[in-house]
Formats: sequence, C-alpha cells, structure tokens
Amino acid sequence: MVKECCLVDMTYIARFYKCNVCKVFSFGIYISLVDGQWGSWTTTSCSVTCGNGIKHRNRTCNNPSPSDGGKLCQGVDNESLVCKLGDCSVDGHWGPWSSVTCSVTCGKGLGIRKRRCDNPPSSGDGNGCFGCDIEKKLCSLEKCHKSCNNAGKNSKSG
Repeated sequence: MVKECCLVDMTYIARFYKCNVCKVFSFGIYISLVDGQWGSWTTTSCSVTCGNGIKHRNRTCNNPSPSDGGKLCQGVDNESLVCKLGDCSVDGHWGPWSSVTCSVTCGKGLGIRKRRCDNPPSSGDGNGCFGCDIEKKLCSLEKCHKSCNNAGKNSKSG
C-alpha cells in the first residue's frame, strides 16, 4: 500500500497510507522518516478570578516528534485567549454624611443627618454597607425670642 513513491537525489521515498512514516531507501538501507504531529493543548488558568482576563494554551510537536528528516508540525504552538469570568463582587462603602437638618428653627429639636451606601455601591455578591444610614441627635439652635403677640396675655386686668 504505497501512497507515493518518488526518486529524489538517487534516494527512493515511499509514503504509506494511514501513517506519517516514510521509508527512504538510501545506499541499501531503509530509513523511517517521521513527520511531526501536534500533542494535546495544555491551557493555563485565567489571569483573573473575576471580570475579563487572559489564558494561554500551548502544545508541543511530539505526537510523534519529527525524526530522520521528517517534517516539522505546521501551525502555531501557543495561543492567547480571552476568558470572561463574570462580574467581580464589590463591597459597598458609605458616602459622606449630609448636613444636619434640625426639626426646629430655634431652641432645641431633633437633628437628622443621612448617608447613602454608594461609594461604591455593592455589586455582584458583595456585602452592603454596615451601620446606620440615618443618625439622630439633639440639636440646639439659638434661643427662641418671644413674639409681641404674646405680650400682656398673662397680665391681670383690673
């Protein structure tokens, strides 16, 4: 079952079906030429644990390796590939407190200030902010002045 047979520089080369082995008849000796074939790809893990990264894969011309003048493997022996591993988890952190808003315009009242979990907000499987988003405490503004409308209401008329 000879695939091809040719005379090259006074050397006969015969290629057989179903294999990459050539028999070379040179000076009364048969030499087996073996063309190289690629081995399996080996792939690295992704360069990141979330988001987009790069992974590499490599292969070797060793299945079989070329020998006795056989051809080298054709094509590339390494590649870089994009890997997409989904969104990264981000824990939320508090933004700044707002100014205190007092419930009264004078005297003592209730002061309230607020903040938001948006610096950054949580995403993916990240934790939300810990603690309170509203803080309440007493506020004390300047003393209230009595209005003239109340003057004399407590006096006795006679």
